[in-house]
Amino acid sequence: MMAAGSVFPFLLARYGVRGMFDLARPWRMLLLVGTVVATTYGGFRSSVLFLMMMFATLFVLEGLWRTRYMLMVLCLGLAAGLVLVPFADKMPLSCNDP
Repeated sequence: MMAAGSVFPFLLARYGVRGMFDLARPWRMLLLVGTVVATTYGGFRSSVLFLMMMFATLFVLEGLWRTRYMLMVLCLGLAAGLVLVPFADKMPLSCNDP
């Protein structure tokens, strides 16, 4: 999980968000998705949120929110949300004990 958490920022720093969506090199996007999946095996939801915030920040800083990539990211986010909704009742509850 820790190694996957370090590959994600390396890929974004090396290729940027635009380079990750390059369809001529699909292995980059597969490697990025693979690192997110590997990060989830650590069991920390905060690590996935951190990766999403890092991706979103770089997405805005590269100015991609004005391009066709924004539609692609919105569609992928909507698809991911629709897949997660049926499993919401099976997710672990957070402990709010004082």
